[in-house]
Amino acid sequence: HDLSPIFSKLIHTPPPFKDDDGSRELLGKCYESALMISGDAVVTPLIGSGCRGFTYAEAAEVFWSAMHQIDSGKELHVMMCVNDERVGEVVLDGGSSSD
Repeated sequence: HDLSPIFSKLIHTPPPFKDDDGSRELLGKCYESALMISGDAVVTPLIGSGCRGFTYAEAAEVFWSAMHQIDSGKELHVMMCVNDERVGEVVLDGGSSSD
């Protein structure tokens, strides 16, 4: 599939492992940096969840916090890709649900 008419950039940001010092802040910086250099549309997985050790709720909470931290001066359309309905509920709930 050619997604170039919709997305002009591919941004790769490797998240920290949860056990690293300051890992929550580092994960937030991953999101903030990617969102700041993105175009006006972003599709992202729930970075940090899974093998990096963050729970879905923790990663979702960091994601929403990062979204509120950036002030890009532009309208930003974000799509979070999740592979499980329960994860989607956690993301939409801002991370306040248990997983």
